[in-house]
Amino acid sequence: MQNIKNLFVILIVALSINISYLQASSTQESTLLPQQEYEMELAKLKAEKAYLNKILDEDRTTYKQSTTNSKKTRKRRSYSLYIKIHIYKQIMKVYRENRLVYKWAISTGRKGYETPLGTYRPIFIRESYNSKVCNRLFLKNVIFLKNDLAIFGAGTDRPLKRGDAYRCIKLGNHNSKKLYNLVQQYGKRRVKIKITR
Repeated sequence: MQNIKNLFVILIVALSINISYLQASSTQESTLLPQQEYEMELAKLKAEKAYLNKILDEDRTTYKQSTTNSKKTRKRRSYSLYIKIHIYKQIMKVYRENRLVYKWAISTGRKGYETPLGTYRPIFIRESYNSKVCNRLFLKNVIFLKNDLAIFGAGTDRPLKRGDAYRCIKLGNHNSKKLYNLVQQYGKRRVKIKITR
């Protein structure tokens, strides 16, 4: 594609030189070409130059649109599953393809062991895990965001207590299974998790 563009540019430059030459020769050596023949040749060259310029403009527009579309596609694909955690409200919202699909109650860290804010992606997931960090619990449906921060299932669907998850994020058992399956389905690279106040 780049070689074709370069060829068009060279042709346009050559045509511009020819036009300049014809214009100069008409004033200095008018005996070489009759006026009518000169004007016809000049008109042909100008028309060809305009046509090549039009092709180049169309090509630039098409390339720009395709680049923009590919960037949008990459952006959409990179965060197909978006999880937003509100610590103050103790709520987790799950967006699938930019559409809210789940809203769940959670439990986060208590005072002195606050859940850290920030934006994360899962580093690894486990269906079951014996934790040395989160009160040495046997955790289910674990999604690790970093070594000492994870989303996991409570092992029960009973109402969650506030500040009951050390530095982590605890979900009801049924909801944690749904989230685990979604992360597994989309893959870690296509999941974004944001923890806010």
